[in-house]
Amino acid sequence: MIHSNFSGHWQANLGRSRIAGPAPSKIMVKIVHGEDVLTQEVVITHQNGEQNRQAVSFSMTDPESTTELRGAPLTIRVRWNGPEMVIESTYSGNVFRDYWSLSDDGQVLTMEHRDDALAGQVTVLERVM
Repeated sequence: MIHSNFSGHWQANLGRSRIAGPAPSKIMVKIVHGEDVLTQEVVITHQNGEQNRQAVSFSMTDPESTTELRGAPLTIRVRWNGPEMVIESTYSGNVFRDYWSLSDDGQVLTMEHRDDALAGQVTVLERVM
């Protein structure tokens, strides 16, 4: 099976998304998805104009990647569930499972939490580049 490549610049369609917590005014995501490494940069703009930036890279080939996010250890495991990529991360004692899927035309990336502390959160991103 050929797996999706999630590389691109993406903007959240907040009207189609369900975000846990206070609603941001904008979410931008840049993904570089290589054969060995995936890098994700996220910029969240809050209603008051304040921005939070996060960047994380993890292995697509190693069983587990360990890095740091906001000063705390972050462990990431990646697997494929058919056409979906599942990113399982452990952070601050919580386990998160983020299911990524790409539309057939490659223009919509859906990131969905189904069975973790953020269950029900769905971020629908549209390709901007």
